[in-house]
Amino acid sequence: MFVNQRQALARVRRLGGAARYREIGAERHVLARLVGRGELVRIGRGCYAVPGASAAITRAVLLNAVLCCVSALRHHGVDVPGDESVVHCCVPSRRGGHPHRPGTRLHYGEVERDGDVPVATVLDALVAAVRCLAYDDVVALFDLTCDRPGAPTLEEVLDRVAGRSRGMAVALRVDVDTRARSRVETVIRLALRRAGLRVAAGVRIPGVGEVDLLVEGRIVVELDGFAYHGDRAAYRGDRRRDRALLRLGLVPIRFAWEDCTPEIVVEAVRDVLDVVREGALPPHGSTPAWVADQVEWARAQAMRPSGRATGTPPRRRARAREG
Repeated sequence: MFVNQRQALARVRRLGGAARYREIGAERHVLARLVGRGELVRIGRGCYAVPGASAAITRAVLLNAVLCCVSALRHHGVDVPGDESVVHCCVPSRRGGHPHRPGTRLHYGEVERDGDVPVATVLDALVAAVRCLAYDDVVALFDLTCDRPGAPTLEEVLDRVAGRSRGMAVALRVDVDTRARSRVETVIRLALRRAGLRVAAGVRIPGVGEVDLLVEGRIVVELDGFAYHGDRAAYRGDRRRDRALLRLGLVPIRFAWEDCTPEIVVEAVRDVLDVVREGALPPHGSTPAWVADQVEWARAQAMRPSGRATGTPPRRRARAREG
């Protein structure tokens, strides 16, 4: 079937902004006219893109590959640490002798494309990222991505990870907590647990709401990013929360974003614990019994042995190659 210029341009856009000649399905003279008018750019032999197309997708098309791992996650809107200039692409295992290109990291295997665009699904991208990111970054990535609307469940991801490394899946099952709300919260939670402290994330306290971390059932650790705590209303609200926590027998410690490092937080929490370790502070006498009961339940949840459990990831050898 003949594909005219308008249809060819629409197909390239539907394919993510870049595509190979065979995917477009138009005659070469049709594509040449689009290139001549500046509506398409010939980016390589048999490869075309619309002006301003994603550099990552363009790289994948040039390699006849699928964008995967952290590059695919960024395409899906997931915040991933690391060098964005390095593009992760997946090619079939059977394809040997593929020329490497600077700034490209190749993965070998089969991944599922997310529709027509040459980008791996979030599930496949998360599984691939386990091999490329540092362990704590993987924990933070799973914390903030899994079990969210439209994202795969943690169980789905861990089942796939177990197919490659059972030890890694076991460690992640211990360390991942999808109640986390930021990467720094994940980093601090892991540091406190590795220091031997029992930590519960995302605990709801009656009259206060959800707190970042409850440590040893006594101390509430709040990690304040300026974006959510920088105006006067937020400032007042934070102080009201602190007073409410103290009335309930819980000691709040707030850390400015610049002080949210494992060393600073662990040392500060230990120092305060030395003061209050003799016993939990009782709620104020005017506290309703049902509120006191809920606080006690929250303490009990935070004091479970699993609160200090940490995973032990196996040693890994990277399989992806960068050209």
